[in-house]
Amino acid sequence: MNQTFIDRLYEEGQDIARRHGLLTRFIASDTFKSLPEHHKLLLKKQLAVMAEFGEILCIRHSILTAENAR
Repeated sequence: MNQTFIDRLYEEGQDIARRHGLLTRFIASDTFKSLPEHHKLLLKKQLAVMAEFGEILCIRHSILTAENAR
């Protein structure tokens, strides 16, 4: 497997983790609490999807790294 692809996959995982952290902090803020309920619901769903996406990227990275080591 192309190492550049594996590196990009890792970087994408790091980016989603960073953005997940930012959204987590925003959800804890007073600004979030002042939003209409439908926006809060959607942002919480977005946070959950980001977490799942990050997990998928991590698993793919691990598999590709192990396959590439053979």
